[in-house]
Amino acid sequence: MGGFTISFFLPFVADDLYNELLSEFPLGSSPNVTFTILRSGYSGPVISPGCVRKVTFPAPYFGETISELTVAEKGTAGSKSTIVWRQLTSSTRLNLLGRDGIPPEYIVTLEGSTGGTLVRIRYNFHKTDMKGPLFFLSYCMPSLLQFQLSLNIVDVWHAEMVRRQHLPQEKPTFIDLPGDKSEEKSIRLKALQQPTHPCARCLGGGA
Repeated sequence: MGGFTISFFLPFVADDLYNELLSEFPLGSSPNVTFTILRSGYSGPVISPGCVRKVTFPAPYFGETISELTVAEKGTAGSKSTIVWRQLTSSTRLNLLGRDGIPPEYIVTLEGSTGGTLVRIRYNFHKTDMKGPLFFLSYCMPSLLQFQLSLNIVDVWHAEMVRRQHLPQEKPTFIDLPGDKSEEKSIRLKALQQPTHPCARCLGGGA
């Protein structure tokens, strides 16, 4: 299928981002939407694999989507965390459509590293369907969605993590340690003492 992927870096611990993405009000959500749990996960917390959730949107989208959490794997040290929501139904003014029986999916992977986490978000779908007066924008909506998300998602998620009492990690400081550069100087000196190749003279490399 088509869709798009955006990647960005946030100065927060991967586990904290993972937990906030699976909270009752997920990280990055608009304050105007409403979340309703229709079915709890098969085991463990309410929001775990098998959980079915309805999201109700106000203007301008008007409507709701229902999705199932199919993957929620918190990585250990050195491994990625993965979250996958599979869309079951969508009845808004902007709908993501699947293809050949494969429904749209929202996939997030988190890879912790020094100073923060690399976030990859994948919207996996075939095409969009727009209703209302702007229906003619359906063909270009994927590009518009990607542009809009890429424009402000880092600032929105960063501010939201801080609001939720998570402290940004400090950037690592790299120190230029002194070393023995005598061998490097020796190599450079030998190179300067080598006779200049005739081709080098033609290119201005010799006297």
